[in-house]
Amino acid sequence: MDRKGQLGLGILVSFIAIIVGLVLYGAIANYVSAVQTTGNNINITVTPAAAGSYLDLAGQDYLATISITNATSGGAILTTNLSIDDGVSATDSMKTVRLYTTDGAWAYASSTNVSYSYGADGYISSSGGRAMANLIPVFAALAIMAVALLAAIPGLKELAGI
Repeated sequence: MDRKGQLGLGILVSFIAIIVGLVLYGAIANYVSAVQTTGNNINITVTPAAAGSYLDLAGQDYLATISITNATSGGAILTTNLSIDDGVSATDSMKTVRLYTTDGAWAYASSTNVSYSYGADGYISSSGGRAMANLIPVFAALAIMAVALLAAIPGLKELAGI
């Protein structure tokens, strides 16, 4: 029985699997990094919505308010007048960071500078979820390594004369 053809086909399939795995590994690692990214918007100038309304801001998960100030005078605005939180957007039905106007006097009154920390779109808010997401590239690398080793075993046996 001629096994040289079978050995060559196995190595070819393994080689293709390794190449595809390495190509996909880059995309997997980039996506895992992206869903763990936080950002800061510093002094974003907006005009508040009407009293009792929301204005959608950038980001998916609201993490912390740094400041809300009047854009013209620079004075701090009370959080009883304006507040930042995350919720479902009325425009696209996606979770987003929103500026809520509680006092009608601030609505359309003046430009407001808003500074806040947020989680980017797709952000994993659970620390356990972020830890599990970090394991995905590790196991993908182990799977690529396993394919490479399994492809090498027949050749190593042949070299060893077993």
